[in-house]
Amino acid sequence: MSGGTRWVGLVLPALRWMGMVLPAVRVSSEGQQRRESAELPCTEQQKKDILETCFDILTRGSMRIIIPPKYGSCFMKVREVSHNDMSCIIKLLTFQEHIDYVETRIQKLEHQCTR
Repeated sequence: MSGGTRWVGLVLPALRWMGMVLPAVRVSSEGQQRRESAELPCTEQQKKDILETCFDILTRGSMRIIIPPKYGSCFMKVREVSHNDMSCIIKLLTFQEHIDYVETRIQKLEHQCTR
């Protein structure tokens, strides 16, 4: 277990009485699941650009569903990702970003920005 990585066995208290144990997951010393960015068609910088540029559309605090304007800054940032692959961007989200942003809204950008 090199590189500051440890194996953690996770047990949900609600399932403990049933004798169920979740499998161990590999966790980095920072507490985030390791990702191999070499196999993903998007980058951390593209994720950061989309989350910042499309903030009003993607956050849980935004009450309206907004379609990004064609050729607007959000539209263009989504188009920079290979095949507009928003599932790749979702895979790069940190735990906190999963809480702050709505994944279905991120996924919908894939179709909204292809028109």
